[in-house]
Amino acid sequence: MQWIQAQWHEDAPRLIFADFLDERHDPRGELIRVQCALARMAADDRRRKKLRQRESELLHQYAADWLHPLKGIVSDAQFRRGLLESVSMSGRDFFDHGEILRQIPSLRRLRLYDAASWMGRILQRQELSQLRELDLCGNDLGNGTMTLLARAPFLERLEILDLSVNSLTSEGVRQLMQADWVARLTELHLNDNGRIADAGVDALARNPRLRRLHTLDLSGNDLSDGAVRMLSESPHLKRLNRLMLHQNHIGDMGIHWLLSGDLWHRLMQRARVLNLEESTISLPGIQELVNSPRFRQVESLDLSGNLFGDRGIQALARSDNALRLRHLRIRKNRLSDDAALAIADAPWLAQLESLDMSDNAVTKEAIEIIRESPYFHWRLKLDLDEHPERLPDSSRLRRNRRPPPHENFI
Repeated sequence: MQWIQAQWHEDAPRLIFADFLDERHDPRGELIRVQCALARMAADDRRRKKLRQRESELLHQYAADWLHPLKGIVSDAQFRRGLLESVSMSGRDFFDHGEILRQIPSLRRLRLYDAASWMGRILQRQELSQLRELDLCGNDLGNGTMTLLARAPFLERLEILDLSVNSLTSEGVRQLMQADWVARLTELHLNDNGRIADAGVDALARNPRLRRLHTLDLSGNDLSDGAVRMLSESPHLKRLNRLMLHQNHIGDMGIHWLLSGDLWHRLMQRARVLNLEESTISLPGIQELVNSPRFRQVESLDLSGNLFGDRGIQALARSDNALRLRHLRIRKNRLSDDAALAIADAPWLAQLESLDMSDNAVTKEAIEIIRESPYFHWRLKLDLDEHPERLPDSSRLRRNRRPPPHENFI
């Protein structure tokens, strides 16, 4: 096991261990092989279905025996690449029975729930020293617990921390950033706290200990465009390449700062995904986005719940920079038939794989015009309202509509 831990991300030591288990007719050997193969395999690989089925059979048949020592203590357990790597338990159970985790040398992730009243005692448990991931999501910890967390003596190996949905404010983030152990963090999840504002982002952006951080989730908070600028210009966050900012108030200037710095290139190199859902973006912001050459890197775009209306979609439809766009979500944008008709005439419709237009004021006839567009294709997944029969009718569209030009879009 020490050899596996020393080369945790490599398959070779696990597969050698699988050989050892096979010789003893231990089915854990097969689970290691199956899950290692799945971890390497592409999402669309035809072999995945058969391997997933075998994985399910092995876990259904043997997991209860493998996990028997943890019965009544943990509520959930997950095997990753064949080894027990993650468990979930209540704060009370961890305080009472945490020593049992020492018997799981492969354990790297702990999810705690109902833990708020136990945190002072939990954070003194030495079992935390074996963790690489700590998930405290949804415990309503509040700012006060962040001081205790920052002073915790056994988190020196922690790499991933989830503090989402914990009623934190900027002050809580500032307290957390006093911890020496944040220097090892690669992922930090602060989403859906609701009240983290720009001052909290300032504490992150100014912290020289966060040089390893590559993933930061700040969605569902109270950030403005100033937060985007601080993150983009931080000299300490040069490894940051996955950033979630949706459901904040970043506005049009937030788009400007996102497009302006080197951060954009790092985000697009990691994943060509741009989620701007409920970001208070109006027409000038969407125009700057779709007119920027940098927009050519985006493959998946979520603009749901913003303020730009039909004219924003018309600007997107006219853009020559939608070269890679494959997935588009524009839910809850108060769009009318004018937006739908602009999409029907957009050459990039020919390359889309999914289009979500639900929860807008679009009529049945406008949707039919999209379906009849020369750019529409049968592979496109078109999401409308949950009950499409309730879409309003319109009789004016075909009388006033001119056919789009038949041209190739490259």
